[in-house]
Amino acid sequence: MIDHKLKKTRLTRDEFKMRLKQQGITDISCLKKATLEANGQIGYELKPEEKPVTVKQMKELLDQLREELNLSKKRTECR
Repeated sequence: MIDHKLKKTRLTRDEFKMRLKQQGITDISCLKKATLEANGQIGYELKPEEKPVTVKQMKELLDQLREELNLSKKRTECR
């Protein structure tokens, strides 16, 4: 399917991969979708599991883990 769509844009698979690599994407399977913009650039959306974690998300996760560890520690102290 991707080759058929690339043919419409006159891009080869290798050219497509090269353009993605220039944007830091090394594996096509990480993409949810890609588009060819009017200016010739490739726009893309990563699959949810491939998206980088933000600092805010990491802090929230660490806070959640700390809270769970504190609750676990308190339960063992009560025994």
